[in-house]
Amino acid sequence: MFDEGKEFQKLLEVEKKMDQIIRRKQIQNCSPLIGPQLIIPKRIRIFISHLYHRLDSETQIPKWELRIEGRCIDDCSVTAPILPPSHLSTLEKLVANKTNKRFNDFFSNVVVELPANLYGTTQNIIEWKRDPDAPTDGCVIARNGDSDIHLKIKFWRYNNPQKFKIHPYLAKLLGFAYGTRSNIMEALFSYIRTEGLQVCLLSLF
Repeated sequence: MFDEGKEFQKLLEVEKKMDQIIRRKQIQNCSPLIGPQLIIPKRIRIFISHLYHRLDSETQIPKWELRIEGRCIDDCSVTAPILPPSHLSTLEKLVANKTNKRFNDFFSNVVVELPANLYGTTQNIIEWKRDPDAPTDGCVIARNGDSDIHLKIKFWRYNNPQKFKIHPYLAKLLGFAYGTRSNIMEALFSYIRTEGLQVCLLSLF
């Protein structure tokens, strides 16, 4: 026998889920303050090089430099080779910096981890932090030593506004794994309203 009440409840559940999915997409693609955002993808090429300083005398301490640079390649010439910023002329740097984004527009932090057995547990971690008032094309690290070493370089992407990684359980609930603070809070309260959980929360107090 056809039960209209049960079928109607199923239809309401499907409609609720559809509304929740649509709301998630709206939150991900639109900011409540400035409206829809136009996302323009940019590509950056990372250049990593090192330099060893020769000793002029036996009393000098051997040193090496690690240079980490980045350059946006979207507006670069197709025919000309893409060189790191340190290899560009003054005029080329002015043109590139005027039209393209720079290294600190892509990354907020860069961490270089050196071997602890050579540089100790307090000196083996070097961190570069983004300074919004000082645009740069990269960073240079200098240390004493003349032996080959293995190191790790970690990059943290810069987001404005800042984005956070959501716990897997909460991400499964909200439908996305990364988001801004306002996106996460809005999606969470939207889920609470959709599921009628605000009544449960009020009943606890």
